[in-house]
Amino acid sequence: MNSQKKIIKPFLAFVLLMLGLILGAIVFVQWILFGNSYLDFPYLIALKEYYQEYIPFLLDDNPAQNSFIRYVVPLILFFISISVVSIVVLFFLLIIRRFSKLRQEIVDKIHNNRVEKLIIEYLYTQSPFAVTNLKLFSKARVIKPLVVLHENIIGNKASLTNALFYELKLDAFVAKKIDSIFWHVRIKYMLVASSMNIVSVIDKIKRNINDQNSDVRNAAQNALLTLDKSHSFDFLHQVDYPISKWQQISLHRTIVRESIPLPNFGDFLMSKNDTVVIFALIMIESFYQRDNAEKVIALLKHSNEAIRHQALHVVKALDYKEAAPELIAKFSNESTHIQVDIVEALAKFDTPDSVDFLKKLLEKSDFKINWAIIKNMSSSTLKKIVGDNPPSAELEKMIKHLAYLKN
Repeated sequence: MNSQKKIIKPFLAFVLLMLGLILGAIVFVQWILFGNSYLDFPYLIALKEYYQEYIPFLLDDNPAQNSFIRYVVPLILFFISISVVSIVVLFFLLIIRRFSKLRQEIVDKIHNNRVEKLIIEYLYTQSPFAVTNLKLFSKARVIKPLVVLHENIIGNKASLTNALFYELKLDAFVAKKIDSIFWHVRIKYMLVASSMNIVSVIDKIKRNINDQNSDVRNAAQNALLTLDKSHSFDFLHQVDYPISKWQQISLHRTIVRESIPLPNFGDFLMSKNDTVVIFALIMIESFYQRDNAEKVIALLKHSNEAIRHQALHVVKALDYKEAAPELIAKFSNESTHIQVDIVEALAKFDTPDSVDFLKKLLEKSDFKINWAIIKNMSSSTLKKIVGDNPPSAELEKMIKHLAYLKN
């Protein structure tokens, strides 16, 4: 609804502007051709006189062409006049805006310095006078230095900063701003809520996890991780939009930085959102959640190749050797990209079945497959399979090159 209003308002303003220009052009042409006393300003009178003086030079013996010229020339004069007036007005507005901005910057600097001094005074004296004076400033001005301080200090002073934030009732202000129609304002104050641990806004933030704007979604998801301590990851069951790679990295960083209690990420492997499944697989691998072997192996049959690829990474990283029969069975039906993943996992497993399968592949596979096998297989197993006489000259070169790289 808010996005529709944002589109409708500029459109209506544009339509009204165009109607105003058309109406103005019609009135101007009528005045030039027929005259109207209410437009008898000095500049317009002079313009009309010039038009009446020089228009005969543009006319010839063609009545139709003369009629066209009589109407078009006033239109051209109208738009030239509008352009000149607009340039002059914009020039003066630019100068006024520049001076106003410079003045505002000076005022902001003075006020910001005053706010910072009052905050420091409160931190060291807990003076009621400082609190009273801080209430005289806008809440938005006070929030920024408080958040910066809170994020960069620890111990008693950090607690006092948080206490001052709530004493000034800035949490209510933040809650109101999270409902703003402007996306950048919502992002800003969701970050503030996360930094200052304003748990009362959790429900408001949840309403943004499926916002059309990806930046708003990302901010809401990161904020929920830190605010909703008992259900930090529940939003993963509710997200409809894809979670980008960048956002997945951001979520992982938040988990580590804030020491977020981890759920069993296997609970998200059945999600209908493929990017949630991929994120859960990455987290299973990152935090070594080996108890999800059965669920991860089941994803090797998933219709999405990206999920199969990520599942294979987990299978290899967490050494799920029980997946070997499944990998061998599906090898021939996969793309080269997935086949490489499979042989890398089987080579690492080093089980009798996987070794026998890879030995057969070495005799007939292409460069990519063979390189993946010998690169990931242990030296002892490779020597056992190949012996002193590799089946092909190309394979022998690859083995020698790998030995050179290891040395």
